[in-house]
Amino acid sequence: MNKYLNKIKDLLSRIPFRGKEYFYRKNYNSSMIREHADFYLTVYKKATSLEHIRTNVEIGLSRNLKFGCTIKEIKAKFREPSDHLKNITSLNAEIYLYKMLIGNHKVKCQLHFFEGKLFMYKYVFHYLGNDGINEIINIIHEKYLPDVEIYSKQNIIDPNNNCLNIDEGIDLTISYLSLDSDFFKKITNISRNKEQRLKKRESALYNDIFNRI
Repeated sequence: MNKYLNKIKDLLSRIPFRGKEYFYRKNYNSSMIREHADFYLTVYKKATSLEHIRTNVEIGLSRNLKFGCTIKEIKAKFREPSDHLKNITSLNAEIYLYKMLIGNHKVKCQLHFFEGKLFMYKYVFHYLGNDGINEIINIIHEKYLPDVEIYSKQNIIDPNNNCLNIDEGIDLTISYLSLDSDFFKKITNISRNKEQRLKKRESALYNDIFNRI
C-alpha cells in the first residue's frame, strides 16, 4: 500500500502547481493596471506640456498601419504577439507585446489599443551605448526634421497631432501617441474627476475638524 502511495505522491509532485502561478500573474496584472493608468497620464502630460517641434512628416507605425488601425490589421502584419495584456486601466485598454529586429537592433515593441484601435505604441532599445543612441536620434532627426539644423530631443508633433517622444534612461524608449485619441480624452477626464472628488473630500474633512474643535 505504501509503495502505491509513494508512486502517487511522486507523480503529483511532477505536475506543475498552477495556483501560485495564477495568483502571482493575477497580482502582476492588477499592478500593471494601476501602474499603466499613471503611466498613460504621465506620457500624455509630457507630450502636451513639454517643448515640442512641428514636422510635416506623418507619424505612424508604417505606411499602411496608422493610428486607428485595428488589431486584425496588426496581426496580419506582425502575426500573434509574444504576450497580450488585457483590461489595462478602467477603460479596458489592451497591450500587444512584440520582439522585433529594427536594423541590427533587438527591440521590444508595445502596441496599445482602445476599443480595438491603435492609439499608442513604443519601442524600447536595450544596451545601445552612446553610439547606438546617437545613431537612432540622428535618424529621427533626418526623417522627421530634415530642415531643422539642431534637434535637442524635443517632442515631435505632426499635422494630425500625433506625437513622438524620446526618453533616454537606462534604455532608449521612443513613444508614439495620438494626442486626439478617445482614450487620452477619457482617461484625462477620469483623472480630473478623481482629483475633484479628492479635493471635495479633503475640504469636507477640513470643515468637519474646523467646526468641531
